[in-house]
Amino acid sequence: MSVPDRPLRVGIIGTGWVAGDRHFPAYKRHPGAHVVAIYDRNRATADRFATARKVPYATDNFTDFLRQDLDLVSICTPPIVHHEHCLAALEAGCHVFLEKPMAMNADDARAMIAAAAQHDRLLCVSHNFLHSRSMRRLQRVLASGEVGPIQLVMGMQSSSPRRRLPQWYGELPGGLFFDESPHMLYLVRGVLGDAEVEFATASAAATGAQQPLSTVHIALRAGTVPATLTMTFESAVSEWHFLIFCQRKILMADLFRDVAVVLDQDGSHRAIDALRTSFRVGGQHLLRFAQSGGHWLRGRQDWGHGRLIHQTIDAAASGDPSPVPVEDALAVVQLTEEVLARMR
Repeated sequence: MSVPDRPLRVGIIGTGWVAGDRHFPAYKRHPGAHVVAIYDRNRATADRFATARKVPYATDNFTDFLRQDLDLVSICTPPIVHHEHCLAALEAGCHVFLEKPMAMNADDARAMIAAAAQHDRLLCVSHNFLHSRSMRRLQRVLASGEVGPIQLVMGMQSSSPRRRLPQWYGELPGGLFFDESPHMLYLVRGVLGDAEVEFATASAAATGAQQPLSTVHIALRAGTVPATLTMTFESAVSEWHFLIFCQRKILMADLFRDVAVVLDQDGSHRAIDALRTSFRVGGQHLLRFAQSGGHWLRGRQDWGHGRLIHQTIDAAASGDPSPVPVEDALAVVQLTEEVLARMR
């Protein structure tokens, strides 16, 4: 963590839970940044957010917000207005940290990337799970060379309609799929690199449901390595898991609990081997779960947001590249578009 000559002046656009529980705490923990302005289209909401967090300026006037001599802007608004808010912030000379999905389509994403280059500003999209403790552990294991070639990648996401959900997701193409699938897509690309969509199918949700899709299944391929993603949006329980099958190990990330488990070969799979594997899974999961609980109790469990935002602050202050290359963010938007086209 580096500290610039003066703290970067940060403005936050939007006052939902991701702004209050993820972005603001991350900026507060970095000595090189100071949140000085809040914008929300609802003035009372902006005032409450700012008062609770001792932010000196709050407004419902977007033009006035951008006149606050800001260095960096966090965009925590619905994806439908990402393009508009991002271009305005870049035009005002601000670096931008942007929640996923980056944009509603690839053309808007390209325009945002071009604007960042034109104004020589940093643009970083929140691919936060790649920076979580669980995924960083798995990346270290992969980099060690001890696992052998990757043979298969699988992502499984089940979302309960009863959990905390944004009010605006029904306005998106595919509903929650459009908002949540970027996580799984950038994880696949983070492990395998460029991937192509081979197959995508979906089943419709119950008539009258705000979420139009019930289950989505996607098959991708990166070179010779297949990847499959299965998402269901009418589940009894919300669970997100990411698995990497290698020649000599299986790597598993329990994303919601931020727990990584690494399984070694189990020999001939006798009863004792199966029992040993069970103890390994249970022991690792319990240990990592306890560690995650400790981070949560200290207010440091943020599923990669804090680390990524801190890297963004450092890059903005030093002139280094974005910690999430814009080409990666654009590729995720393109994959999302292709999946939606295959499901029609």
